[in-house]
Amino acid sequence: MILYGRFELYFADRDTLLQDNRFGDDTAFGELTDVHAVATAIFPYLAEHYPRFLEETPFAISYNPIAEAWIIEGTLPPGSFGGVIYIALAKETGRMLMMYGTK
Repeated sequence: MILYGRFELYFADRDTLLQDNRFGDDTAFGELTDVHAVATAIFPYLAEHYPRFLEETPFAISYNPIAEAWIIEGTLPPGSFGGVIYIALAKETGRMLMMYGTK
């Protein structure tokens, strides 16, 4: 399965998320128990490694119970065209399962 957007992300299993990791990053943040923990982990990481993605705020953070992963999705202002970043982090370890951007 190739992931194309938010619908697929919220119903994908963990193996599918891992197959779609286009950045190849193996970073882990530790257990992520809630949305606050996810935001606290991902924002400093993006600021250091991928600051251009911070332009896609606010981020939508949701939980995928099938993959037991947090999904972070960039957004664009109304009327804007372009892609956004998608990131999946494992709940129990905070491991980056997937990160890719659309055009």
